[in-house]
Amino acid sequence: MASCHFESGKKRNFGLAPLAKAGSLLLGMVAFPRLHRTGLLVCGLLLLGVLSLAAQDDSPQAGTARDVIFKADAAYNQKRYPEAVQGYQRFLEDFGSSLGAEPFLAHVRYNLSASLLQVQNFEEALEVIRAAEKEEKLSSKQKENLAFWRAISLLQSESYEEARAALVGFVTKFPRSQRRQDVA
Repeated sequence: MASCHFESGKKRNFGLAPLAKAGSLLLGMVAFPRLHRTGLLVCGLLLLGVLSLAAQDDSPQAGTARDVIFKADAAYNQKRYPEAVQGYQRFLEDFGSSLGAEPFLAHVRYNLSASLLQVQNFEEALEVIRAAEKEEKLSSKQKENLAFWRAISLLQSESYEEARAALVGFVTKFPRSQRRQDVA
């Protein structure tokens, strides 16, 4: 808590923990123009300190669940796959088990799978692909891609028998796939 003293001798306390309350400090300073000059300066410096701390925390891992996904998606779309991997993994670690994460899990796991393949981390990609394949909110194209990526990850991980079975399953399940020529 920070406090500002007014000319009338009254003291007003302001909570500075959340940034939202820092905004109320600013409103308090505007609403009470009879602050001592020193009090105004101290309150202003406290507000600037809170704002600068918030501004420093703009790493890809900072923010709400949506912020983390947004930053990871931006990295993914700009083909900065290592950064995308970090962002999606952070989302799963920090928010993945919360109830609010459910609508985002299919998207995050799908893009994390693709990102892991791009950085050639096939063993970890295989784990994420298997988790993603259990998601109900995937399009048929996404399911097709995940099945193909699972086979590729198995092949690259030198699990040849499993890769063969995955490729046969892929061709059986997706007989009209454009990727069928890649399997042959």
